[in-house]
Amino acid sequence: MPVTMSPPMPNPISFADQIRGLDPSSLPAVPALEEVRQNLRLQALALGLPTRRLEAWHYTDLARLLDSPMPVDAHINVAVPSLEMPHIKFTDGDMSLAGDIDADFQPILEMPDQLRDIAQSDNSEAILAFNLALVSGGVHLSVAAGAQQSLCLAYDGKGVQHLHHAIHVSAGATLTLFEFYRGEGYSNIVSDVTVEAGGVVNHVKFHASGCAIALTRATLGASAHYGARHVIAGGQIARHESRINLDGAAAHADLSAALLARAGAHQDLTSVIAHNTADTSSETQIRSLVDASARAVFQGKVVVARDAQRVDAQQQSRALLLAENAEMNVKPELEIYADDVACAHGSTVGALDKDALFFLRSRGIPEGIARQMLVRGFLADITETLPEGDIAEFIAAHLDANLDLILNTQQEGV
Repeated sequence: MPVTMSPPMPNPISFADQIRGLDPSSLPAVPALEEVRQNLRLQALALGLPTRRLEAWHYTDLARLLDSPMPVDAHINVAVPSLEMPHIKFTDGDMSLAGDIDADFQPILEMPDQLRDIAQSDNSEAILAFNLALVSGGVHLSVAAGAQQSLCLAYDGKGVQHLHHAIHVSAGATLTLFEFYRGEGYSNIVSDVTVEAGGVVNHVKFHASGCAIALTRATLGASAHYGARHVIAGGQIARHESRINLDGAAAHADLSAALLARAGAHQDLTSVIAHNTADTSSETQIRSLVDASARAVFQGKVVVARDAQRVDAQQQSRALLLAENAEMNVKPELEIYADDVACAHGSTVGALDKDALFFLRSRGIPEGIARQMLVRGFLADITETLPEGDIAEFIAAHLDANLDLILNTQQEGV
């Protein structure tokens, strides 16, 4: 009896190959950027995707991580939340807008002069070079003095997209920015945020699925406030980096993050907070929950410039490992050139407190519920800082689902 052979399945193309193979000529045409894009692509290819040889990427070997086809993530069906704010959705680079934005708003590709200025100054890092060479979209947003604006940016799709945002918050203005990451694809997203004197930015990121490399560069004027809340609850690869410059007296940066690394996930939260003038302050709080065969990374650096006196900078990272083969990498740094400062950092890595678990069980609480209570208490320092309202409610519901999934898996001994 003849045997019928099935045709061989084509080998999936890795995200790394997709990135290397992208040509600026295949992207939306912007004649004013054509030469800059081609030059930056050559620069990016020469630099190559980051590897562990680069100190800042020592724990996240992006070239190796992206060179293997990605499995479909369990959370790709999470819907974009229905929030009472304008939505801008990017799907494989294509942009759609729902709602009215009461601010100066334009697609970033309609501002080639601004992009060209950024591109000509930012080409020494491969991720930035790739982002600017292959940028397919993004937003320019300017919030007027004293105004209030809310905006949701959602990322979806199965392919590769490079996006660049330029956000300006004028004196005394307030911006609530919610970024939502989902899909099966790879996103490289760079956001430049400028906050003038007395301005306030509440920046919430929620990573549900997919692969994303995100860099936020924030510059703060006098008495400005930048509050970042990151919840990385899914996805195969996630690196969210913040570079914050406090350039005006009484400026304050507040960064907190919850990392829930499920089996096989790689999550990296990196921050550099630079106190460039006197009388500034910052606070960083990181909570990591790491499942079996998962890796979480926190790299936090605080830099205090010479003559930047009376700086208060606090940094703390705490991690819970849920299995023996869970991995947590922590690298806290203080680089201080002034002498009148109050700066400190701390880091702990451990398992669930057996005494606390025994105490709860001795009061008749089942083990599964007791574990949930301890983990929720562990994450409360982060979740309670989320802005009140529908953003916090959406994240809390999805966070509960992830915690139940992780803890149920642990309870089953998988």
